[in-house]
Amino acid sequence: MNQPSGDEERASGRNVAAPMVRLVGTATAVMLVACMVALAWMVFAAFQPEFAHFASIELEIVIVMVLFASALVLVSVLALLETGG
Repeated sequence: MNQPSGDEERASGRNVAAPMVRLVGTATAVMLVACMVALAWMVFAAFQPEFAHFASIELEIVIVMVLFASALVLVSVLALLETGG
């Protein structure tokens, strides 16, 4: 039985990674929205420091850095999946 290779499937227009791309795309969108919320929170915290802090400064920095690093990784993975790289 001849089964098409990955190149033949791409050439025929079928996207074998469509569910994965959709999942990563959704996760990326959620992460980017979380980053925008974190950015708005940082601006608010700069002007209202007595109301905006929920943890120590060090923990807040770690949370924001993890959010931004995760968003960067997800955007990179999504770009690779979309371009077939």
